[in-house]
Amino acid sequence: MILSVKLILLLISILILIFLIIVAIKLINKKNSINISSVPIVTTSTVATTSTVVIPNNIVEIKDKEFFNNTKLTNIIIPDTVTTIGNNAFFGCVNLKNITLSKNITSINKNAFHSCSMLQNIILPDSVMVLDDNAFSNCSNLTTINIPNNITSISSGLFENCSRLNNITIPNNVTTINKNAFNGCSVLQNIILPDSVMVLDDNAFSNCSNLTTINIPNNITSISSGLFENCSSLSNITIPNNVNSIKNDAFNNCMSLQNINIPNTVNTIGDNAFSNCFNLNTINLSENLTNISSGLFKNCSSLSNIIIPDSVININNNAFYGCSMLQNIIIPDNVNTVGDSVFMNCNGLSSVSGSKNVTTMGNNVFDGCTSLTFIVIGSNTTRLGDYIFNNCKKLNNIPLPKSVTHIGIGAFMGCTLLNNMILIANVNIINSMLFKNSGMTNIILPASITDIDDLAFENCTKLDTILFKSDINLINFNGKLIFKGCPPMTIISPVSVSNTTKLVFPPNSIFTIQ
Repeated sequence: MILSVKLILLLISILILIFLIIVAIKLINKKNSINISSVPIVTTSTVATTSTVVIPNNIVEIKDKEFFNNTKLTNIIIPDTVTTIGNNAFFGCVNLKNITLSKNITSINKNAFHSCSMLQNIILPDSVMVLDDNAFSNCSNLTTINIPNNITSISSGLFENCSRLNNITIPNNVTTINKNAFNGCSVLQNIILPDSVMVLDDNAFSNCSNLTTINIPNNITSISSGLFENCSSLSNITIPNNVNSIKNDAFNNCMSLQNINIPNTVNTIGDNAFSNCFNLNTINLSENLTNISSGLFKNCSSLSNIIIPDSVININNNAFYGCSMLQNIIIPDNVNTVGDSVFMNCNGLSSVSGSKNVTTMGNNVFDGCTSLTFIVIGSNTTRLGDYIFNNCKKLNNIPLPKSVTHIGIGAFMGCTLLNNMILIANVNIINSMLFKNSGMTNIILPASITDIDDLAFENCTKLDTILFKSDINLINFNGKLIFKGCPPMTIISPVSVSNTTKLVFPPNSIFTIQ
């Protein structure tokens, strides 16, 4: 009896082993292709090692992260029963090349095909109503895709960094193109936007480096931040009359842009909006601007002429920095502030006039303007910032009004043709390096002077005479190198100079009373 039981158990074991061997052989013969039509739910564990997947006909939704980072998947067939592709469903399927989509899909959700870097072509059916954020972002080999007619909004980052996408048609129902929608589509050359578009959001077309032509629809009221930033091939653009603002970096690094007309409807232009537009040579500004924003035309090295509208009140930092072809500037009467480095390194700038009501000129305003020969400083100006005329090598005369009470560090440093100056201003301090390396030969210092800082006249090798209008012995000489590198000179003072004070000046200087 015991022997019979053992034989039966042995026989059962053999049959189970044979069954397992048959199943294993069948799995091997399928060669990584699996049809899961009998499986009610697709799971990543089911397809983790398969290259081709056919979704069963009873499936209506591809779940969130269903094939997330499945690097084996190359082909997928989605039946017409499926209406939704979930968030991140095929995210990171870097070898996915071919997709057959359901004809009844209505929603392709966030990041659905994000980073499917081998995907080249896809046909979206007309049933699609929603293409969510970043659905095809980083599909770096995608060359062709259609946008169904039911789509009304191009979602944020939808085709971001699709660097081989060479053609796209925007349907007539689209009203909004959201942030970064086509950012980094670097081979896209031409885009026609329908009149239905009312919003172009931040960086929607930034880094489209081969984009040469695009229209801005008439319903657009704002050119958003970075909208065309780094579109280095964009050579021409028309801004519609309904636009009232151009935001920060809107055309930054549009290196091929040559001409632009800004309509009078525009009342604000953001920082660096046209910065680094190296070939921009003509621009007409709106007559309703109140501020020339920071870095607005920075490094626009072909810009040779610009009219600043009378409406402008402030010219902000770096506004014309590096505009090396700019020759003449008239500062309108309404301007009261000129910020730091506004005309720095404008080495073709020869004359600056106007500035009637400017009260403050910031640091380095004309630093490196090596061709500047003429400037008018308005009678309301009180402050001249640090290094304001540094290395203005052709400037030989700077009439200073009585209103000036502060002249910054190194203000006239390197002005090699500046040889005579009468400081009739109400300045109290001769700041450090004020006349360093200048061509100064004669200077008259007002009675208001209380302090002279170290290195103020360093290397003024032509300095011959200084006339003090007040008691020289009451002035604070702050340092031992005030006249470093200067030759002996004549010091004229209304009183006798004490021996202690004489030690400040170069040896063998002559002291006289007048």
